[in-house]
Amino acid sequence: MSFGVTGTGPYMPGGARPDIAVAVAGVPIGAPVSVARARRASAAARCWSGTTRARFTIHVRLVTYRTLNTDGSAYITQAAFWASPNLPGFTLQPLTPHIAGHPNIAGIADQDAPFCG
Repeated sequence: MSFGVTGTGPYMPGGARPDIAVAVAGVPIGAPVSVARARRASAAARCWSGTTRARFTIHVRLVTYRTLNTDGSAYITQAAFWASPNLPGFTLQPLTPHIAGHPNIAGIADQDAPFCG
């Protein structure tokens, strides 16, 4: 199961929508994930293992930042979303460090529907 953010955007360039990172590599399950830790993430997962509980609340952190759009013609606001505390996830996706301290987990996005297989 995965979660994306739709609505007023764009939050990502190129028509992509940001996905919520449910698991950040190197952070124990149940531990909080700070903005500083999210910025240093080497990998994250959008796919959640789920729960057998009848109700479950996922707390989502958000950071916005300004960056150039894909053609470099203008600055746009982008956003990164992640669960905190960290949840059990799968299909870790390596993340490329962003410049100027942008959060690495901002790299988790999709254009159609994320695959959790």
